[in-house]
Amino acid sequence: GNAQQNLKFAEQTLMEASKQENKSVRLLTVASDEDKPKEIMLIDGDLQLLKILKTTFESHGVQVTTYSEGEIALQDLLKRSYSELPNLVIVERKLIDMDGIDILAKLKIHFKKTIPFYMLT
Repeated sequence: GNAQQNLKFAEQTLMEASKQENKSVRLLTVASDEDKPKEIMLIDGDLQLLKILKTTFESHGVQVTTYSEGEIALQDLLKRSYSELPNLVIVERKLIDMDGIDILAKLKIHFKKTIPFYMLT
């Protein structure tokens, strides 16, 4: 339930950012303020896209952590306890140093729980 709400909110915010980039993103629904995630982690090698997404999410009152390298982001995530994880991780599938799918797989193995995760392709 909560993960689904986080994903819906992320899609809304990505839709706003896509208008600036002229790229399409599918919008499911608009989340209410109480459904907003408290923290989102963005992992993408495109620094311009990270800036746009960060600005857009923060304009909605969401704390955003960004990384341009998958390995550094993964190390940050693995240092946290499960309760300290971001409410949502949004990662580009093909990063310069690793595949986003590898990040997801390593997190699943480490935490042995579902992690709200959104893959950009």
